[in-house]
Amino acid sequence: MQTQTDEQLLGRIQKGDENAFVDLFRRRNGGVYRFAFAICGRKDWAEEIVQEVFVALMNSAQTLDPEKGSIQSWLYSVARNQTRKRLEKESRYIAFAQDTEGFDLPEALSTQESVLDALTHRERLDALDEAIAELPSPFREVLVLCDLEEANYDVAAGLLGCPVGTIRSRLSRARAMLAAKLRDGEACKRQLR
Repeated sequence: MQTQTDEQLLGRIQKGDENAFVDLFRRRNGGVYRFAFAICGRKDWAEEIVQEVFVALMNSAQTLDPEKGSIQSWLYSVARNQTRKRLEKESRYIAFAQDTEGFDLPEALSTQESVLDALTHRERLDALDEAIAELPSPFREVLVLCDLEEANYDVAAGLLGCPVGTIRSRLSRARAMLAAKLRDGEACKRQLR
């Protein structure tokens, strides 16, 4: 069976085809979740933002015009706005505890080496997530869109409302800042040893 484009699925959604909505949700919810999570840093918020984005799609489907921009860009734009609203609203409150989900090791890991490898890998991923979260918002958004979600510069420029040259510049600076943060983190670890 031939895979339909997002725009074709939107056309079916506009005609009342619920299966098309499910297909579009399955195709795009993971990317929207990763984008929201990378911006806000909280799994529970990212899950709620995904729901809000797709509820907005249901409510706005009849008025969306794919000629004015891609469906993917529209979804990310709504996710970005919802994430910013959430962050602005929550910035008034002081957080007393971080989201501290434990790291569950797979049962298949039985040797001490594999457990140590898994913990080291998890530690590196946590350091990367933390470094990304510390980037200023314009740089974090570009990095997430272009490097993690693999959006091209034109899509990122349309979503963020700035020229392609600005996207390239921000991405370059974001990568440099991220590399510096990761280097600084490694240097701190070595000093503690």
